[in-house]
Amino acid sequence: MKPFFLRRSQLSLQNKVFLTFVALLLFILGCFIVYVNLVVIKPLKEKTVEAKLAAVTKVSQQLDDYVDSQNQMSQRILSSKDVFTILERGYQTDANLERLNQSRRLKDLMFQAIGPRMNIKDMVIYDKAGRKIVSYIGLQGDAASIEGYLKKSLIDGSWSGSGYVLERQGGAVSFIRSINNQNGTVFG
Repeated sequence: MKPFFLRRSQLSLQNKVFLTFVALLLFILGCFIVYVNLVVIKPLKEKTVEAKLAAVTKVSQQLDDYVDSQNQMSQRILSSKDVFTILERGYQTDANLERLNQSRRLKDLMFQAIGPRMNIKDMVIYDKAGRKIVSYIGLQGDAASIEGYLKKSLIDGSWSGSGYVLERQGGAVSFIRSINNQNGTVFG
């Protein structure tokens, strides 16, 4: 048996050229991959990250502006003493003239709070228990009662009734705020 080293020196010219070509090809391919990674992919990743951060910042700002406008709108309703007077007397559950007048007055107050632009789907006023009293637009759907949400938030402590909360219900986001006066008395 002949040693391996002797067989290596006996490689044909064709094999030597082929092995040299493969080594050169691997070297050029490696240089190309490093070049593409440093010159093309890395700056492209940085631009993509910057674009995504800019988009997220813009969406976040728009969401903050929308929540702020909803907060201002609810504060305009809370600034009316008529809301407290109507809710303090107790909303009449049977159909009569007093209930109709209360409903009209509450809808007038909601219209004044919304102003000329209508960037809401609907506005609803609930009593303390979470039952719907009056709806501004009157869309049919999930907004009939928030009793379940109030019970759940009392159990898990997710909302204490002060301030406001954003609640996702299906495909919509609801802005929920308690109706209370400056002394903290809750009316609805």
